[in-house]
Amino acid sequence: MLSETLSVTCWREQSSTPDLTHILSVSSFDCEFNWSTQHFNLLVQRRSVTDETKTSDCLYDSQKALMWDRWQKGESMHDIARLFDRHHPSIRRILTENAGIRPRHRKRSSLALTLAEREVISRGLAIQLSMREIASQLGRSPSTVSREIQRNGGYASYRASAADEAAWQRALRPKSCKLAGQPRAVRVITKKLQCEWSPQQIAGWLKRQRPQ
Repeated sequence: MLSETLSVTCWREQSSTPDLTHILSVSSFDCEFNWSTQHFNLLVQRRSVTDETKTSDCLYDSQKALMWDRWQKGESMHDIARLFDRHHPSIRRILTENAGIRPRHRKRSSLALTLAEREVISRGLAIQLSMREIASQLGRSPSTVSREIQRNGGYASYRASAADEAAWQRALRPKSCKLAGQPRAVRVITKKLQCEWSPQQIAGWLKRQRPQ
């Protein structure tokens, strides 16, 4: 038994004050408190992991689907959060990002390259096949294969799984406006519009001013 007084952190969740923390000084001579230092550290680590999990905003796709089902049935954010052992701000964040409207289920275009086709490209590059040979195996245009390789690291760095994930992320909509990070260009275009230039005239003028 430990002879010195230990400072033990005890957690207690109540309906009125969740996550209330109490610090208790416990003497090993006054009560049967026979935890070793390892046991005490393990308790702290387990509680830390539990708190981190509860405050995490990450939900699996299946959990998000269930969350939206419950939300559409009229359940409160607090009830939904308790279902996943989360705090309600994590549920509120997801709902707010989508304005409370369930997002459409994403699916790939039938014209897009599949992961299997990207694996064929990766293997073809590994054995140094030409783009035309790879395209012939896939039944695709050589230009399609060329664009796929160039936008995903080139001949030396192309990886099928990374390319597939990047394509999925690029397909996200809506995309930010190209002028969003160019306040100077926005001011110029606004001035041209105020001078009653048409969008076609502004586009032509910009091409001459900034051919790049």
